[in-house]
Amino acid sequence: MSISTKPELEHYATLSIPFGNLHHVIDWCQNQLEEDWQFNVIEEADHYVPGHYVFHFKSHKDLTAFTLWKK
Repeated sequence: MSISTKPELEHYATLSIPFGNLHHVIDWCQNQLEEDWQFNVIEEADHYVPGHYVFHFKSHKDLTAFTLWKK
């Protein structure tokens, strides 16, 4: 599978997110990250299985903030 991202988004984190919680992660990113970012859906969540996503970041600082927030 090929994931299309902007070349400058070289930092990434993979994440499993339960059904209905993706919007919380997106809201946090929109409000807290300083640089460009995007995410790709690897596998959508359903009521029984969490979804798998890859979040891409322009800066290592944003990746670090995201990683610490998700712990």
